[in-house]
Amino acid sequence: MNIGKLFWIVYALCALFILFSVYGIVGFLEYTAGPEIVLADTDTPAQANDPFPFDDASPKVPANPIIFTDDFTYGWQSAVWDSDVRATVESAFSGTRSLHFRTQVPWAGVVFESRSRPSTFKSIQMAVHAIQNGEGIYIEAKGKDGRSIGRAPLSWYYPNHTLVKGAWVLLSIPASQIGIQGDNFGSFSLVSALPSEAYVDQILLSTAQVDWPVYIPPINSYDVPLVITGGTTLPYSVDSAYTNWRRLYGLFTTTTPVKTGSELSEFGSQGSLAVFTDGGQFANYKFESKINWGTGDVFTLVARFKDESNYVSCAFADASSGAALYIVKKGESTRLGETPQLQRPQIDAMINRTNAIEVIGNTVGCYVDGVRVLVMTLPQIEPVGTVGIATWSKLPKNFPHTILNLHVEVK
Repeated sequence: MNIGKLFWIVYALCALFILFSVYGIVGFLEYTAGPEIVLADTDTPAQANDPFPFDDASPKVPANPIIFTDDFTYGWQSAVWDSDVRATVESAFSGTRSLHFRTQVPWAGVVFESRSRPSTFKSIQMAVHAIQNGEGIYIEAKGKDGRSIGRAPLSWYYPNHTLVKGAWVLLSIPASQIGIQGDNFGSFSLVSALPSEAYVDQILLSTAQVDWPVYIPPINSYDVPLVITGGTTLPYSVDSAYTNWRRLYGLFTTTTPVKTGSELSEFGSQGSLAVFTDGGQFANYKFESKINWGTGDVFTLVARFKDESNYVSCAFADASSGAALYIVKKGESTRLGETPQLQRPQIDAMINRTNAIEVIGNTVGCYVDGVRVLVMTLPQIEPVGTVGIATWSKLPKNFPHTILNLHVEVK
């Protein structure tokens, strides 16, 4: 065998040795490492037979029907306003911990929400251990837009509708009784009309159908659905008995002297809203008010009010030193225009001030002391609707405005 052939034989054997060595090492590593590992989406924990598949375009976190037992389950969270809510081992219905819920001011509370909203439950279950003013605690549902869709006192769901203090009681609240229908659910809250304290545990959403008498709120309660009728014809004036006026939130007294302004409301807002419930057929009109200004930042006249999600308004700021035009459509509020700083009277700038809003067709005008200071023609607004009054302030409480008289005339 010559030297050339021997060289090529040795070369081929070396190449085969290297090739088999590499594959052998890789195979050994794969064997010792075990089967291939596929990393799952860390935002989507594995859940077998999840009863609540996600139903919207929110981050893909499967909704868990269990909200709290010892701790919040994955995907659920809470937020508080003017209240103290924390997990505690002081008392528990099951497990070792519950939520200690305590409020110091009226209409403080805690909201429970999930990034993926379940839509197939029929009741809300929770264990409650009332300590102080438990009769003032309400359960409130909110829609996907964050607005209240229904509320009822927790005490209604106790046996015989009677609150039990100092002991754990397991409650089941029919979802439909607090306004939850189909997929309109966004979140639910515990709010209290009084400074209160309670433990809450084993909070969950259930598919069980609960047969329970429907809560019927008292007249003029926050819980009464707003109904707009159209029996009153124009002109309409009022300076004493504010019959058929309905406060939706905040401060609005209906006996003279009529006061309106901010208070700690169930929405946690810094304002108020009241509407005339019998002006649903008002079409083209001018709505005028005479007031003594309080310390609130904004006094607003509302027109073409269909519901809380659809109307137009003129907002007057700082003793009528400026005006802005707003439209609220499908719950979205948009500022369309505003005036520059207006000159105020040098004397008595806070008393006997006249403001007005005028609607003719799709044209809306804002008036200060009889002078039109802002006017715009809008693409489309409600063709008819009642009138209302709203306020806003940077502070949750202030010295209220005093309404001297209101007048609505045809235009």
